Formats: sequence, C-alpha cells, structure tokens
Amino acid sequence: AFACTLGEDGLYRATVTGQVKLLPEYTNTVRVVVAFYDADGYLYVGEWRKSVLGPAERTYEVECISDTEIVSYKVLYGTTW
Repeated sequence: AFACTLGEDGLYRATVTGQVKLLPEYTNTVRVVVAFYDADGYLYVGEWRKSVLGPAERTYEVECISDTEIVSYKVLYGTTW
C-alpha cells in the first residue's frame, strides 16, 4: 500500500507498507529498499531490515519525509542467509 500526506509542518510523508512473501526457511535477514520519486523524478531511498527465521513476521513499513510530494515508488527486496 502507498500513501502520501501533507503534514501540519508542511512536509510530505510517504509510506509504503507490505509483506515479504515466500521467505525460505534458512533466511536470516530480510531487507526491503523503497525508491520514492517526486514529480520531477527525484529519488529518495528508504530501507527496512529485520532478522527472521522461517515464516516469522515479515510485514514492513518504509517512510520518506520530503518537502515535495512523492508521486510514485518502487519496492526492491532481498534476503541473506
């Protein structure tokens, strides 16, 4: 899910939430990197990382705070063992 809202402080807060699926049982660390883009194509990067075993909790939330509105995003994720 993606949401971008303008805060009372005049800054935009973009949030991407989701869940990493098909996690192998031997995985130790899950890393989610989100690239956020404004209307001019400027890139902001946010990251979420968690150590897990097997089918543990894999829900992530990555936030970007910007002075310009974030209009799109791309999610990349990977695992290490």
